[in-house]
Amino acid sequence: MARTTSRAAPARPGSPRRFPVLPLVVVALLVGAGSVLGYGIGRGVSWVRDVWPDPVPPLAAQKVAPPDPAEVGGPSEACPASSLELTAVPGATSLLPGQGTAFDVTITNVGRHPCLVDGGDSSRMVLITDADGATVWNSAQCSSGSIDLLLGPGDVHQRSLRWLGRASAEGDCSSAQPVVGPGTYTARVVMPNVPGAEGAPVTLTVMEPPPSPEATPDPSATPQEGTEGGTEGGTEGGTEGGTEDATGGEATPGTDQTAPPEAEPAGQATD
Repeated sequence: MARTTSRAAPARPGSPRRFPVLPLVVVALLVGAGSVLGYGIGRGVSWVRDVWPDPVPPLAAQKVAPPDPAEVGGPSEACPASSLELTAVPGATSLLPGQGTAFDVTITNVGRHPCLVDGGDSSRMVLITDADGATVWNSAQCSSGSIDLLLGPGDVHQRSLRWLGRASAEGDCSSAQPVVGPGTYTARVVMPNVPGAEGAPVTLTVMEPPPSPEATPDPSATPQEGTEGGTEGGTEGGTEGGTEDATGGEATPGTDQTAPPEAEPAGQATD
């Protein structure tokens, strides 16, 4: 049998070509559905964020105003008490009466600006007061003059002052002043020209002097009884015997009265 093959009829010339419409419609629907679904998911996430709080709240940054820049030029003003730190460190805190000590006195500019201060011994004074608050020693009574200091931020000026362990009077801190007696005293550095400028107090203790040792007798200065008796007996006997011999012709006691042997004649043979 002969096989018959069917063939499509050839397109007629001039007729329009047809494109598949269904796939295009399906792709368009999918794209639209994806867009709608993505928008819906985004809106849902935003809603959840608004309703559900975050587990860690955001930290609010505290805003602090920046500090003013330090002025290093131009005229400087006097140092206020808030810009000065004063210290007086003694070499020893336990002393004996009449024993002095040295104080290392420092002035430090703890401010942020340069300033002027009088650093002379008459302005930067060390005061020592007793338990009742009475002034025992004032270093300003022992010196005079002024020193103008320009201290920048952090600058330190140091000076040493010596206390002799005695009281002071105006213009007289010599050794003629009385010695400070035993007791508890307080030392501090102050600056009268700067109101409120004062250092921390330091406690000083003047102790009781140790008892003086008893005098030990000198053995060489003590007379011996036997020597004294022998000396007196010998002296008295010799004096009395010599006196009697000279006056009465008697022999002196204790003197050897044996006559010396007579000398043999020269040339005599000896048996």
